[in-house]
Amino acid sequence: LLQDVQLIFSPQELITAIAALNTSRLLAVSDGSQKGPDITYGWVLGSEDGEIFAKHKGRGSGQPTSHRAEGWGVLSAVLFIHHIYI
Repeated sequence: LLQDVQLIFSPQELITAIAALNTSRLLAVSDGSQKGPDITYGWVLGSEDGEIFAKHKGRGSGQPTSHRAEGWGVLSAVLFIHHIYI
């Protein structure tokens, strides 16, 4: 779920940038898709002002449904945010 995440900043710089958001909010935007037997997802983490901090795309597994693909995207983004703070 986190293999090949594209970091725009180092993890420490990312935590500092998130802490400095002030009036802007941290946004995690994800999407998922199902086509035939394949499910894929992607997400972007950034500020409300449009600054991108990290992004990722990947393949999900399990029964191929669009809801499952969407779920993989959300799970991956939340897992990334969790691990940034560990």
